[in-house]
Amino acid sequence: MRLAVFSDIHGNIWGLKEALRQMERYAFDRMIFLGDIFGYYYRQREVFEELRNIPGLIWLLGNHDRMFLEAMDGRADEARLISRYGHSYANLADKGLGDIAAFFRTLRPRAVLDADGARILCVHGTPWDPLNGRMYPDNPVQSPESYAAFDIVLQGHTHCRMRRFTELVDDPGAGGSNMAQPGFSGRFVPDGNSQGSGVSDHSVPASVVSPESDIRPEKGQTLIVNPGSVGQPRDGRGYSFAIIDTKERSASFVPFAIDRRPLYGDIDRYDPDLKKLKAVLERRAVK
Repeated sequence: MRLAVFSDIHGNIWGLKEALRQMERYAFDRMIFLGDIFGYYYRQREVFEELRNIPGLIWLLGNHDRMFLEAMDGRADEARLISRYGHSYANLADKGLGDIAAFFRTLRPRAVLDADGARILCVHGTPWDPLNGRMYPDNPVQSPESYAAFDIVLQGHTHCRMRRFTELVDDPGAGGSNMAQPGFSGRFVPDGNSQGSGVSDHSVPASVVSPESDIRPEKGQTLIVNPGSVGQPRDGRGYSFAIIDTKERSASFVPFAIDRRPLYGDIDRYDPDLKKLKAVLERRAVK
């Protein structure tokens, strides 16, 4: 089975539409969305309508989608959300989003499927914390036992493209880094046009570039894939999704570009002072 996997749209309808257009070039059997249409950018209604018309879409709940529900229920500080993530969180109760909220209450941040003899875990975060867990390309694999029951783990949340394997160990209880490949310590620089250069925030961290080895996993190894983001890439490598071949236990990434001008127009209209909303999109990965 071939899977088209994408994640972290965050209201960027232009990123989503281009991703879906690019996917038309590929043969696949199922689409998986790893969550987060809320936060940062502003076209959540359009994103929702686009996604719910995709037949058989496996759709996970993201942490920002949960924040949206909490805000709709009056359990979140709207002013705090706006200050951190922008005006996509402003006046939610007045935006006619009740149908989206009702749908999101049916979603979970975790799903399991079987294909070609492979057990596949899909999470927004990580196996040990499906909603909020983070694993960047240079992080050791935490809780390796949570990966051991699966042949493939698909995870999002960090907006950083990643393809790696758990480490082969003779003793299942042995320690170690549990990384099959060494990381590549990249750094990130603005492209010179960012008004937000140097702006830092825990919600848009810099990370490192995945080594993305084409080596196939050996018996006992778990393939771990983060498709990157189709809405707000944070690794300086641009927008992307992934094509997973469950029979071959392989993953390939499809990068793409969008015209950022309409998105930047929205940012200038709603959040001209929140510089990180542009700055994160202007990162470049440098070896």
